[in-house]
Amino acid sequence: MASPTVVCCLPAVGINAYRVAQGIGSLMASDDGVGVPRVLVSRNSLEARDKTDAIARAAMPTRAGGYGHAFALSDDAFVVETSGKQHRVLDGPGPHTNHYLSDLAELAPPASDGSKARLSRLQTLVDERNPQTPEALMDIMR
Repeated sequence: MASPTVVCCLPAVGINAYRVAQGIGSLMASDDGVGVPRVLVSRNSLEARDKTDAIARAAMPTRAGGYGHAFALSDDAFVVETSGKQHRVLDGPGPHTNHYLSDLAELAPPASDGSKARLSRLQTLVDERNPQTPEALMDIMR
């Protein structure tokens, strides 16, 4: 597994030996509560073997809260949005920031202006440039 993080932090983003990559973004919902801390859920999700395993790990039923788990496999991309008790799968590639894009938004506070602006800018750049390589995507992220 490779994860871009510092030594004192739990690796929760990166790519594993099964060629499953995960990025995460914090999400908040009214059903967040007591349970497995989401950073431990995301660390566990980083070990996913395939799409089914990734969804099951991200949607761990004993989790305390949610993340937007963005997964990329060699032949698929999707986001698993989780709250404390629910999850949704958003199929296909595309940007995601720190607010729900699914109906789980009904459980969340309003999206921040910053998160909405980042999503809009990312979507514009993806539409304009249609990145097809990791390098092209990294250029957008810069």
